[in-house]
Amino acid sequence: MSSSLYLIACLWIWLLPVPPQAPEAATPGRGNGQPAAQGSEGDVFEAARRSVFLVETESGHGSGFLVDARGLILTNHHVIAGTLYLAVAVDPGRKYPAVVVVTDSLQDLAVIRVNPAAVEGVRPLRFTDETAGVKVGERVLAIGSALTGDGSLLTTGIVSRVTADTVIADLNVNPGSSGGPLLSLSGQVIGICTFHLKAATGPGLAGVMRGHVALQAVASAAASLAQPPPPAEPLPVASPIPYPSGALLERAAAVGSLSNYATTTGGMRIHVLTPPAVYFEAHEAEIRKLREHAVETERNMYAWQAQTGGVEAIVGIRVVPEHHRAGSVVRLRLFRNGVEVAPIVPGRFCRSNERDPRQPRPQTCLALYQYAPEAFAPGFELELFVYPEGEANPRRWKLPAALVRRVWLDFSPWRISSTCPAPCRDHGPAAGPRTSPNSSGRSPTAPGACRRSCGAASPTR
Repeated sequence: MSSSLYLIACLWIWLLPVPPQAPEAATPGRGNGQPAAQGSEGDVFEAARRSVFLVETESGHGSGFLVDARGLILTNHHVIAGTLYLAVAVDPGRKYPAVVVVTDSLQDLAVIRVNPAAVEGVRPLRFTDETAGVKVGERVLAIGSALTGDGSLLTTGIVSRVTADTVIADLNVNPGSSGGPLLSLSGQVIGICTFHLKAATGPGLAGVMRGHVALQAVASAAASLAQPPPPAEPLPVASPIPYPSGALLERAAAVGSLSNYATTTGGMRIHVLTPPAVYFEAHEAEIRKLREHAVETERNMYAWQAQTGGVEAIVGIRVVPEHHRAGSVVRLRLFRNGVEVAPIVPGRFCRSNERDPRQPRPQTCLALYQYAPEAFAPGFELELFVYPEGEANPRRWKLPAALVRRVWLDFSPWRISSTCPAPCRDHGPAAGPRTSPNSSGRSPTAPGACRRSCGAASPTR
């Protein structure tokens, strides 16, 4: 899925300061004014986590939670503001298109909608009754899709302050968790997590918009559902099988130079990035030392995720304007023998040019689109259409066959891993033989290949 640490690693250099039956309609529930039975934090989390979703945009992701079985999801306005792409991942393997129904930038609230079929069987979360109130010192918990967005994350804390419309609590609202619910130990929604103030020590403070304020936006959304819902067809998602950690460093050492994955055309710098290429970009100096001496690589976030088996098996196409005259990138389209390939995430990221008076535009935007590796199977012609700002016609680039082969070869350990039994796959192949792709885009596993790939017997080619 996407806004993963793979995506962050792809961006970090550019972002440095350089030059059946339809579900029954439901009204968002409140408590009945009676004290609800309290459970353990783990019990509350297990009961509520399926109702908390990842909200994905072109520039990252946040969280949201189901408030109406007709497909209404509450999130923050800042999560979805300005995006041209909006999707909701109801679980790591299913993602659906979404549309904005109501926004309230002043209160930082938004209600978005998916097709009811996407959330069939999922229980909308209930809001606590305002007559019961929330008290300073009360134990609360937050659920969100933080960091990699590959699952729900639980944080807990204590209510520190209560005002008429807000709650302040000493808990972490990690990146990606904005828009998730703040829950009481009875499992009812106290409010929506909106911001986090970091502290030098300790968890910092989380700002929460209280439930009665959020319910006004939900009520407005529920009253304006005359339009048809978004399509029920799922969107592409990344493979649930990560790139094998044991092969990543070895394949990265074979990259040689990132120029093997890049070109410049029409003032646009284009990189086709595989997990080994991204690892090489982040660790180039260390990898060069590794060729001369056995050294331990530093553990940055991408390396840590690689060690824990969390690197997604995706190909990133990054297009960056080389200078202000090249303009911003509006969108990309990838064609495979003339048929457009749907991206997993059509990413677009902008930075302000206000500090540089030489820049004629207020901002510059790059594109970072993510694709499944199967799109790069050999034997097909790939052509990229780049749409710069203010230009009617795209700039076209045919990917060289040698580059397509290099990308495909970088995924050979993953193709072996994806056909191996789970115990072998969890270890991750340290190497793998060259194989020919079958009709599914994956390489067939030769007898004993899984066994060899779990060790270090076979050299990576």
